[in-house]
Amino acid sequence: GLSGLTRVSADDYDDSEGYYRAAIGEIVTLTPPTGAEGGTHDGGAPAQSVRLRVLGIIGKGVFSTVLKAVPADDAEQRNVLAMKLIRSNETMAKAAIKEVRILRLLCGSKSSRSSGGGDGGAGGSCSEAEEIARNHNIVRLLEITPNGIDFQGRIGRIMQQQQSATSLPPLDLRNHTTLLFEHLPFNLRETLAKFGKNVGINLTAVRSYSKQLFRALAHLAKHRVVHADIK
Repeated sequence: GLSGLTRVSADDYDDSEGYYRAAIGEIVTLTPPTGAEGGTHDGGAPAQSVRLRVLGIIGKGVFSTVLKAVPADDAEQRNVLAMKLIRSNETMAKAAIKEVRILRLLCGSKSSRSSGGGDGGAGGSCSEAEEIARNHNIVRLLEITPNGIDFQGRIGRIMQQQQSATSLPPLDLRNHTTLLFEHLPFNLRETLAKFGKNVGINLTAVRSYSKQLFRALAHLAKHRVVHADIK
């Protein structure tokens, strides 16, 4: 529990191992970083701080705690997101900066399918909107813009065009490197347990999940990125 914590300093939000200790219902404020020369994520007007309300804890791993949250003014919880808080640890913070840089690269570039082949129609071509919507089957990293959180991931396109933007520092909350992602209610293991327990899943689902995995892997290969934790 959180009894006994004064929360006067950043340390009051951490446990003994450097994990962020979230309180359900708490409001946190994220201020978007600027570049060394005062630049912003989209190269235009400066982004404003956003306030998020913590709904719950999604999970906890070696590197981070992941929280379920919504914008503080979203009473109907229409825009749920996942907030990943890296442990307050210098080594893990450096690894998180690399993770953000790679995610911005992957989410901001065109799919390998757009250059031909695949099942994207004649020549594999598709509209910009379709490219953004598909997002290469890679979880969408959300950025803060002058209009708030970019839930559609469109800012990634601009970032890819501005090479220096991928090196902008990530978000930070009380000495925890912070990443915002689209909220996906189930991972593959949970999906199999929920819908395929003792019976398996049908071939249509197997084909769909396989396509998504291979498309994502092809996109990683295009950018010479190796995923080190695929099981």
